[in-house]
Amino acid sequence: MASLRASSVWVCLFLLVAAVNGQDDFDIGEERKTHLNFFFHDIVSGPNATAVAIVQSSVMNSTAGRFGLVVMVDNALTEGPNISSKLIGRAQGFYATASQGDLALLMTMNFYFIDGVYNGSTLAILGRNSAASQTREISVVGGTGYFRLAQGYAIAKTGSWNATSGDAVVEYDVYVVHKGPASASTSNPGGAPGSGQTSAGSRSTVYFPVLLLLQAAYFLCFLGH
Repeated sequence: MASLRASSVWVCLFLLVAAVNGQDDFDIGEERKTHLNFFFHDIVSGPNATAVAIVQSSVMNSTAGRFGLVVMVDNALTEGPNISSKLIGRAQGFYATASQGDLALLMTMNFYFIDGVYNGSTLAILGRNSAASQTREISVVGGTGYFRLAQGYAIAKTGSWNATSGDAVVEYDVYVVHKGPASASTSNPGGAPGSGQTSAGSRSTVYFPVLLLLQAAYFLCFLGH
């Protein structure tokens, strides 16, 4: 009988520990929808270029799409179309010409923000950019900080392109659904890009398996003796 009671005590402790561990959950914050508008400055010319070719294929100049060119970027993101307007972040990563037939880029980069509640947060961009089209849609596949678990899309529109230097300014409208830190404000922050933040609220959830474990521990520990 003593050994049976000792076994029951160990079972009770195991169930209680399992229930407590099962309730532990990482904080991914509230669900939000965010719209950002900003300008991407692709500077390929001059001593202060922020977009630099790192790979050029042997067939680049013989294909319509300049196939096989890879450009690493650290481009400024600003509030307005002028490069002197407020800096709100950087586009860091690369784009590559991925089509032989037309000018289509593979975009793989992070939009890294340095302003307002978005400071230190990123959005990850991955997709096809048909650069010759006036309007393009590119996938948003992730994010960090304010934009945890982000998914959505970015609309890119060429604002200006200098045929001599190759420099370009592209306007971006980014629409994402994401989670964010619970402490972050859901209102549009002063001086930060974007609009339309909404919140679905947050709540504490006790999962069904945890309730079963707690119930089992209760019956064994308190009603079983």
